[in-house]
Amino acid sequence: MTDRRNGMSLREAIRRNARAQQQQQNMDVDVFAPRGNNGASASAGPLAMARAYRVARQSGQLNISSRGLTAFPKEILRLFELVEEDEKSWECVPLVKVDLSYNEIASLPDEIQQLPELTSFKMRHNSLHTLPSGFFELSALTALDLSNNQLAGALPDAFGKLVALRDLGLERNKISSLPEAICQLPYLEVLRVDENALESLPNNFASETQHVDAKLEEIDMRIKSLEAQLDDFAISQAKSHNSIPSISDEIGALTTLTSLKLCQNKLVELPEALFELTALTYLDLSHNQLQGSLSERLGNLVNLKELSLGTNRIQQLPESLGQLSNLEVLRLEENKMEKLPQSIGNLRRLNTLVAHTNSLATLPSAFSSLRCLQMLDLKKNFLEALADQLATLQSLKFLDLRQNKLTGFPQLPERATLDQVFLGFNALSLIDETSILRAKDSITVLELRDNKLSTLPVNMGSPYCFETTLIHLNLSKNHLTSLPSAIGRLAALQLQLLRIRKNQLTSAAVEEFLGTPPGDAVICSSLKELDLRNNLLAEMPTSISALPKLETLLLSFNKLETLDGFLWHKLSKVSVISVSDNKLRSLGQIYLVPMLASLSFENNNLTSVPSMQERRNAQCHVTSWKRR
Repeated sequence: MTDRRNGMSLREAIRRNARAQQQQQNMDVDVFAPRGNNGASASAGPLAMARAYRVARQSGQLNISSRGLTAFPKEILRLFELVEEDEKSWECVPLVKVDLSYNEIASLPDEIQQLPELTSFKMRHNSLHTLPSGFFELSALTALDLSNNQLAGALPDAFGKLVALRDLGLERNKISSLPEAICQLPYLEVLRVDENALESLPNNFASETQHVDAKLEEIDMRIKSLEAQLDDFAISQAKSHNSIPSISDEIGALTTLTSLKLCQNKLVELPEALFELTALTYLDLSHNQLQGSLSERLGNLVNLKELSLGTNRIQQLPESLGQLSNLEVLRLEENKMEKLPQSIGNLRRLNTLVAHTNSLATLPSAFSSLRCLQMLDLKKNFLEALADQLATLQSLKFLDLRQNKLTGFPQLPERATLDQVFLGFNALSLIDETSILRAKDSITVLELRDNKLSTLPVNMGSPYCFETTLIHLNLSKNHLTSLPSAIGRLAALQLQLLRIRKNQLTSAAVEEFLGTPPGDAVICSSLKELDLRNNLLAEMPTSISALPKLETLLLSFNKLETLDGFLWHKLSKVSVISVSDNKLRSLGQIYLVPMLASLSFENNNLTSVPSMQERRNAQCHVTSWKRR
């Protein structure tokens, strides 16, 4: 190495003047030069590259990613020949790390083997189709990232020469098979091969790795048929988004496996050996074709903290589920379950349960024992009534019971931190005032749309009910003919969004709950969106003009005939107004809304619209006039 560097120093002296002249010619056009026809950006100009090479000689690390390169720079192989006059060749260090990511390089030269001390080589997001034989002479490599390229077919056995590899990234290529030699890499810790065209793993994937002392920390694969043998690795994470129809029983040999992700495959059943992986803390089997009942041996996985079984065809969970005492997250969405096991009540650490889109008709009585549950998503089931299963869930923050068959209002937990409640698309005809008051101190979002409500509790909007918490209230698509006047007071507190579309509210009803100026309406100081579409409004409710923070006003599909006389100029923050599909003959002075940007008034009986001069005089800046 020393002789080589001394030789380069002599060559550098001979070529110094020529190189200096070339650099001077490029001085003014290098960094800010436009992208050329060959795809090379300014950052790949001579000066920029020279700077990168200089840093590499000093540090042993070369980063020329995102340079628009279309070919491997041969200068990398002779960095010492490019030593500049103010550099000392004997102070240069050999390359140990190279990053060529995010370029358009299609091939590597066989001479790359001239970098024998290279330990890290990153070339993700390029256009590599193959690897030269010389590449596999880089036996010092510990980290290799070739993800997001065009590598196709079977990888060569020569990978077995890279005996120092610890991290191998091959994801998002077109690889159809891995060489058995990969199984013989003694220090491999991370293997990523997801999003390829793999049909199997090497047959010796397990048997040839029993001697491995290092711990394989990650396997990231998306393959079509996992029938290979997996063995003595201590895997902390294994990912898969594949089309796997089966798993070998020998997976049970992975006794130190802690994380296994086999989602988006075609698994129809699980080997019993899977339930011998008692070190698992994370198991994702979602988006497969699992059906029927899961094995009672599921209870063996006592260290599980997260279990994902969503988007399968599972009909029943075993009672042994209750043995998973460390479970914190359970995802069961999009299956065919008609009930949950009674033992679910033993999951005292469970904080997230997602079981939407099933066929659940009831919840087990033991459900009330889930005192740590914070998120509960049971939408799209067949629940008709909930007794008191929710009343004791004092940690609950998120509750989604939409699209069930509820006819009775559920008992909400008392003194909970319940933040968001979604009860839309049910058959509720009455709100239990006692229940709603139990969660009065915390709810910010309450959705009751698409039910059969004809009235609301008189005290629902009282200050002592929701105090300063409720921000979003959706009562759309019910049978409401009136709202309690106390609802208007909510807007004085925190209410920002009030949606009451598709009800039977008249103008008088709106005046009643908002108040009539100069009375109670002045306290509606927080409301930003008011949706009154598809109601029975025949005239503009004057109380709307007393909503100082209103930004969006939706009044389409009513029976409005005129907007005359309304104090539009008071709506100082409104930017969106829709009055389409009414019976309007005139828009009145709607152009006086100072911040109006979008106005929709199609499908009316208008004979004229505000003139351009009127709009200019009012300084109206409408950018979207929808008129038909």
